[in-house]
Amino acid sequence: MTNRWLTGWLQAEPWLRVVSFTLAALLLAGLLWLCWLHPAQRQLQTLEQQQRLQARRYSSQISALRLQPALRTVQQQIAQLQQQSEPAKAHLFSLPRLLAHSGAALEHWHPTPHGGELALTLSWAQFGALLDYLTTLQPSVEIPRFRLKRAGAQLHLVLELNDAS
Repeated sequence: MTNRWLTGWLQAEPWLRVVSFTLAALLLAGLLWLCWLHPAQRQLQTLEQQQRLQARRYSSQISALRLQPALRTVQQQIAQLQQQSEPAKAHLFSLPRLLAHSGAALEHWHPTPHGGELALTLSWAQFGALLDYLTTLQPSVEIPRFRLKRAGAQLHLVLELNDAS
């Protein structure tokens, strides 16, 4: 049967063979497009649409990021805010902090429920730093009595401290 069709096609007019060959090629191209190229085009269109959406989203994110300050600037602002918030906190009296701030040498400390007596050996510059520290305390500290004596190149200071609150 196949031989009869092939023989009939070969014996047909040349224009009929060209037309039938062209139709067969078009049919094959249509099947190829339907089975392989058309799904690939749909997938390509879907991917292009996703790419456009992502590009829009990324460009909006980039523009939003450009409007934000740089990370270093934000970190500096955070550090400044932390430093500004520290004075608002209560700075309670702390003997180690007092000694570290002033650089004085402790002779003795006799604490009481509402203050205490403090004896230090220090220089004039350290005395200024000690007074500076005492002025930053919240609640403030009262100094009802103090003695300041020269002991060689140093000063000998005895403070009586009372809680002002």
